[in-house]
Amino acid sequence: MRRLEIYDDGQPFYLLAEFDGAEVQFRGKIPYGVNLPAITARFEAQRSENLVQAEITDGARDWTGALVAGLAGLREMQHGRLMVAPGSLHLSGTVTTPEIQAKIEAHLAQKPAEFLLTRRFDLVDDGTPPDFTLAYDAQSGARLSGKLPKGLDAAQITQILQLPYIEDTAQVGLIGRADFTRQVLRVLADWLRHFEQFEFQYSAGQLALKGVAAPGVAAEGLAAALSSRFVIATEISEAGPSADIGAERIHARSGLLERRVPGAWVPVYSFEPTAARCSAATSTILEQEHLRFGEGLALFDVSAAPALAHLAGVIGHCLRNSALRVDAVDHSFSMQSEAENDQLSRARARALVAALTSRGLTKERIQPKGFGDRRPHDTQQLSFAQPADRIEFIWDEQP
Repeated sequence: MRRLEIYDDGQPFYLLAEFDGAEVQFRGKIPYGVNLPAITARFEAQRSENLVQAEITDGARDWTGALVAGLAGLREMQHGRLMVAPGSLHLSGTVTTPEIQAKIEAHLAQKPAEFLLTRRFDLVDDGTPPDFTLAYDAQSGARLSGKLPKGLDAAQITQILQLPYIEDTAQVGLIGRADFTRQVLRVLADWLRHFEQFEFQYSAGQLALKGVAAPGVAAEGLAAALSSRFVIATEISEAGPSADIGAERIHARSGLLERRVPGAWVPVYSFEPTAARCSAATSTILEQEHLRFGEGLALFDVSAAPALAHLAGVIGHCLRNSALRVDAVDHSFSMQSEAENDQLSRARARALVAALTSRGLTKERIQPKGFGDRRPHDTQQLSFAQPADRIEFIWDEQP
């Protein structure tokens, strides 16, 4: 007869530690005398439900030294896995930058000599400078590639440009600065509808923009407007004959169906045209869009192109599908005399009709009228407000 008390289950020693960036979880079996709680005190959260403390040692091997070195390296990682077994130490996982990898290697260099070291690291940032390209096309949308600077990602760029989606193959960088880049992207967002295509590049800390203006947008004016907001290398060319007249597409930013007409892409409308509906539609565009002349001039500001395209679309729809007629009316108050205001107003009304007919409208049933400063207030203006230059469209049935 005999009675035996076994101090150890005979299973081999090992420790597996898995770190997810916030919590480290331990399992395995460690030799007697290893004070794991003291070694892991620098981890904020830890679990060790499956860890066994043996009743015997591993001879002369310095498990404490191996664990101190391995866990110090593990703590520097974004997430990782440490395996310590008799005579071996293996560390693998994701590391943010080469600088962090160097710190990990310094920790691992402190391991006891009797432990063979193996490791495998995946770098989030390879240490190269940010270098990325943002390509935009009014029909196909935007594509992002390369390496972004720290603090900028595809989701931010999508939101800044107010696009529904960006095709993203870019690497998120952990070095560089994105402050100025974000400012430039916000300016581009304001002018996005003025582009048919562009390529925005960040390389070696320098920004460059090369693009094609949308049909009906003066490339020189667009380049000047952008240059007044930021100083980067900018090259913008005029739109070419990229699509046949009558071709249709969905605009990548607005989501509107557009049709190619001479001089522009215009939105396609489908409502039943009446004087009230057409008046409401043109009034809405005038309220929401930028349609401005240069000060004291009968020339449109470059920012007016999208508004003119929208107006050409809705007015063209109304005139083609009804017997309506419309007056394109300008009110000008900025000159010194009534005669000068009348002259400017008539010139602006003619320029408005010319801009619309250059975008596919025929001259029949649309007439320019200049009222100068003789009708000072519109329905939206308070009676005591200073009269402002404005445009309106007056719809009526064909006489």
